Amino acid sequence: MPKSVTRTVRLDKDLDDAIQRRAEEEKITVNFLVNRTVRKLVEWDIPARKFGLVIAPEGLLSTLIDRYDDESCIGLGRASAREYIKPFAANAPLANRALVIASRGQRVVNKATKKDMKKILSEIQQGKFARQWISETKTGRKKYSKLLKADLTHPIEKVGAQLRARMPWLESGKA
Repeated sequence: MPKSVTRTVRLDKDLDDAIQRRAEEEKITVNFLVNRTVRKLVEWDIPARKFGLVIAPEGLLSTLIDRYDDESCIGLGRASAREYIKPFAANAPLANRALVIASRGQRVVNKATKKDMKKILSEIQQGKFARQWISETKTGRKKYSKLLKADLTHPIEKVGAQLRARMPWLESGKA
């Protein structure tokens, strides 16, 4: 854990109120929220501006990417990595960690999963999912209850409960 220092700053009252509300909503301390926010500013936002990176809505990016064939997307990704991402990552420790994590995404979201996600989206858009949910509800939600029970009894839930028990601030909203 990095060594900490104590620093006093003056904040506008409305900003302090917003920080306090946000910390309460997330059930974290103001100290943790401020540290996380300043770290993101220093390690990500400032270097991002330096390299001309901008925030764009996920839907917009998806729409743009869907308009290109796979080869064009690969070429764009490679060019972006050469011109922006690698120099940016060299100057931003947080971005460097994000690149390592993102490099694993291909094993999770690949052509097969993308095809499945498009099929699910199509089922939702055509109303098939809604009709199935209505039918499931009318018949007592048996399948839903079975799936929910399987989720709640999954080993990851036991581990999650053990981890949450070690974090008393989650319940009290304080550290």
